[in-house]
Amino acid sequence: MASRVRDVFGVELPLRSLFVTPTLEGLAAEIERLRSGGAPQRPTIASFRQERGTPPPLSFAQERYWAGRHLEARSVAATLPMLQHLAGPLDRDALRRALAAVVERHELLRTGFQDGPDGPVQVIHPAVPVALPEVDLGSLDADARTAEVRRFAVLDGRLHFDYERPPLFRATLFRCAPEEHLLLFTIHHVASDGWSNGLLIREVSAFYLSFRTGQPTLLPPLPAQFQDFARWQRRLSREEAQESQVTFWREHLQGAVPIDLGAGRPRPPRRTFAAAVEEVRVPEELERRLDAFSAHQGVTLFMTLLAAFQALLHLETGRDDLVVPCSFANRNQLETEALIGNLATALPLRARLHGVRTFRELLQRVRELTLLAHEHPDIFWEPVVEGMSFLEPGDRGGLTTFKILFQLIKSPQAPPVASDLQITQVPVDTGRIRLDLSLFLSQGERLAGRFRYNRDVLDAPRVAALRDRFLAILAKVVADPDCPLAEVAP
Repeated sequence: MASRVRDVFGVELPLRSLFVTPTLEGLAAEIERLRSGGAPQRPTIASFRQERGTPPPLSFAQERYWAGRHLEARSVAATLPMLQHLAGPLDRDALRRALAAVVERHELLRTGFQDGPDGPVQVIHPAVPVALPEVDLGSLDADARTAEVRRFAVLDGRLHFDYERPPLFRATLFRCAPEEHLLLFTIHHVASDGWSNGLLIREVSAFYLSFRTGQPTLLPPLPAQFQDFARWQRRLSREEAQESQVTFWREHLQGAVPIDLGAGRPRPPRRTFAAAVEEVRVPEELERRLDAFSAHQGVTLFMTLLAAFQALLHLETGRDDLVVPCSFANRNQLETEALIGNLATALPLRARLHGVRTFRELLQRVRELTLLAHEHPDIFWEPVVEGMSFLEPGDRGGLTTFKILFQLIKSPQAPPVASDLQITQVPVDTGRIRLDLSLFLSQGERLAGRFRYNRDVLDAPRVAALRDRFLAILAKVVADPDCPLAEVAP
């Protein structure tokens, strides 16, 4: 909503305004107040097209990956696998042309990186080869095919990319039967995030349909490219008082200690980064009650689920001071909504539970904490964590510093449509993780997700118990939000 208000009325509407003035009348009055106040407005991302005469800088997220590329080469590849099931007659030529069209549309998919005299820069190539090797699995039975594709996906996800040689993604087509195929994408985090993955599949589908039918695609031209976003982000970091952002987050994290879920458990002498997954599915009736409960409490579903997750961590560790990084899409500019690239941000939300007696009190703290964090959405990790006692050797700060992650994707994206080809997503995992534990939830047809965990730190029975306890907390607090925090779960 904030991006639409900015586009139509030319004002920055803080997230807090949506909670303080939740009615249309109240929001209209707040927008008018902001318009009459004459507050300076941010430049649009598209306006930075005029600065394309010089090599574009890296975004902050890209710079962290570039700086850590040597460490990454010795540990876990920062890749995102996507596996799509294609049912129906497949036009291979149309699929290859569709892939090439998406790469032509998005500069970042044909961008490499290199050091420049003033720091690392993006190197945008006019064209890059887009390979689509095919693997024939037609001789295998269904179970063997599934096992082989998952094995391939895990191995492919562990292969490192050369940052200087785009494209930073790979695509592989598996033939299972004459009208059944699997399409695997493996893309580096420096060029994509969860939102981008959905865009990639939808745009490949749109171009495929266009090439199959001979009709033009309905995709509108991109108002900006990722290089424009990187320039815009860098400019704002200079113009919008980076010092105030750094000061807020340094004060927020001063004295913090990462959560240790593996306390007392012997760890292997060498970290393996081995990952496993425990699925979680919220019962339909409980999901309805959670939505109604959140609305009644004046919070979002995200806030309710995060508070429940923090309550779980509190009960598991006995800690009253918890830092849980939360991943946000960070697509609050209209130009970024159709842009492939890593725009996601992880804000480390720190809950101090001392003096909190009930879940309702915890929820209100989480509400205020979330609103404060969104008032300081730009976390510049390096200066924020400099000299902090919780840093491990070589840690520059970022997603993995606090070893926990929480994410909720609230808005389901429309399923791709590609002629007579039916496309559905298939879960796939690389089997590697640098975190100790993450909880990813998505509210599409149903509220569901998964706990993903580090097997060096946690085992399957422990994580299954965490899942069951999390669901028990959700059921308890919607029925009795004033329940003492120590009693929200058995």
